[in-house]
Amino acid sequence: LAIILVTSLAFIDVNAVLSLDTDTFIEGQIVGVDAQGNLQRLGRVSPLVNTTVQAEKDLIELIYQSLLRVNQNGKIEPVLIEDYVEIDQGEIYRFKLKDNVYWQDGEKLSTRDVNATFNLLKELETDPKTSTIYSRAAVQLNLEVIDDLSFELHFKQGSVIPGFFEAI
Repeated sequence: LAIILVTSLAFIDVNAVLSLDTDTFIEGQIVGVDAQGNLQRLGRVSPLVNTTVQAEKDLIELIYQSLLRVNQNGKIEPVLIEDYVEIDQGEIYRFKLKDNVYWQDGEKLSTRDVNATFNLLKELETDPKTSTIYSRAAVQLNLEVIDDLSFELHFKQGSVIPGFFEAI
């Protein structure tokens, strides 16, 4: 994880305070290196928005989990889902969330959370600055909540989503 502490008095999005002793504090800015090797400040840490800052990517990987992941061999591995089923020759996918997943506040993960994230992704697609593979996929799908743990993703007529499983 490439995180560097740089002291600064400028307004920043992410602050860090280093305590040297009970009387001395150094305020700083957390920065990382982007894909071109340039120093960039951490402005956002969200898996829903693109970033070129490696430190943001690393933090996202540590903090957030996806429904599933595709491993290096192309095999789909459940993360927050128990399983999924392909229906109607890939026009519909039904997912079942794991029953034992909780948010940090103790609330159980449910399809309401998935639906809220899905709707947020659709909103992000309306602005070219926040458009991502995830938001582009969301606008090509309809989400149907079945119950607290099950939901379906329906492809809109004629939709093709390259890397579908990576996009969800």
